[in-house]
Amino acid sequence: FTADWHIRPDRPICRKDDDWIDTQEEQLHFITQQCAKYNCPLIIGGDIFHIPQVSDKLKNMVMDYLLRQEVYAIAGNHDLPYHSWKNVSDSSFGVLFKSGVIKDLLEFGVFVHFGNNIEGYKDEIVFIHEPIFASASDCPPNMKAKTAEEILEEYPDAKWILCGDIHKGFHYKKRDRHVI
Repeated sequence: FTADWHIRPDRPICRKDDDWIDTQEEQLHFITQQCAKYNCPLIIGGDIFHIPQVSDKLKNMVMDYLLRQEVYAIAGNHDLPYHSWKNVSDSSFGVLFKSGVIKDLLEFGVFVHFGNNIEGYKDEIVFIHEPIFASASDCPPNMKAKTAEEILEEYPDAKWILCGDIHKGFHYKKRDRHVI
């Protein structure tokens, strides 16, 4: 499980890499090597891309690595124009999704693409892309977000809730229930 790749054409201001495209490709290689090493599918919790529509070069780079194994994903807010699932057809995520390169997560549990709601939820595994923090003290001031405890209350039948969005990993466990 991974999330928030934010594949993009330009180097973020905080990075000093000589070639940002090569750096991103190295990370894609590492992730797909881990899938091969552990013989497991790749599950992405949103924000494959930093902007809704990237160049064909970047789409092809991502597709080259994703075609090497089973890939399941949900769309994050950065993947979708105007942060809305109804615009998926106008996005690079939509190209990968509609072509079958990435599949939805029904095999594993329930999921929600950014901008949608889960209807009729009754599964043990939930995949979401929204800001979830381990505790209220971890949440930045003035940010609308939920805590791990709040998301467990929202999905009382879920044993596992896997989240993308905040770019910081954590594992919150309460009895036999987990938020990652």
